[in-house]
Amino acid sequence: MLGTQLFRVVAIDPASGLESVQLIRAFDENAAILSIERQGLVPLKVTSFSESEAHKPTKKSLKTMTSSTREAASESLLYFAGMRIGIAAQKQQSALRRLSELSPFAVLLVSTALLIATATIITFIVQVSYNDEASESTRIQIASSTDAYFMATRFVRESLKSPRSAKFPPDREATVRHLGDNQFVISSYVDAENSFGALIRSHYICVIHSNDGNTFSLDSLVFE
Repeated sequence: MLGTQLFRVVAIDPASGLESVQLIRAFDENAAILSIERQGLVPLKVTSFSESEAHKPTKKSLKTMTSSTREAASESLLYFAGMRIGIAAQKQQSALRRLSELSPFAVLLVSTALLIATATIITFIVQVSYNDEASESTRIQIASSTDAYFMATRFVRESLKSPRSAKFPPDREATVRHLGDNQFVISSYVDAENSFGALIRSHYICVIHSNDGNTFSLDSLVFE
């Protein structure tokens, strides 16, 4: 077009933040800027561009283009950083304004709700911790009762006429009571041969206590 020239324009899209480089043919620099603004873009840098540079860029022109692009990118980053800081400041001012508009009664309600929520969370945490400790204590008591039953079978076996013939039921069929102070009462039965070789069932009550959690001593043993 007669009287026009090429302009290289680095522009940015405010909506997406994407940069673009366009070659605009216009009468002057202002016309090139107007053409970019009509596209909804914000011009960052405008430089004249000759026909020879458009078709056969030299090393010098390429170096200039790279430098210009870097300058435009830096300006763009500063521009958007300023926009984000401004938006954050506006949000903070809006929140402070809404808070100041609340009546004292509304502020009291909000504070009370926060306190109730905090107390509920603390109560839940304490309850969960207590349940975990109770479960752990129950597991320890069950393990001690099981140990007490098997130790009782050893004491019973030693008192039989034929220890090798003794057959005991599983621990779940025995009754084990924890009396406290590491003392247990075990009530169960045993099938064993008597002096005549006959297999008979004998019920017993055995009282034992734990000395140090690892060893047990016999307090009493009664066959029914």
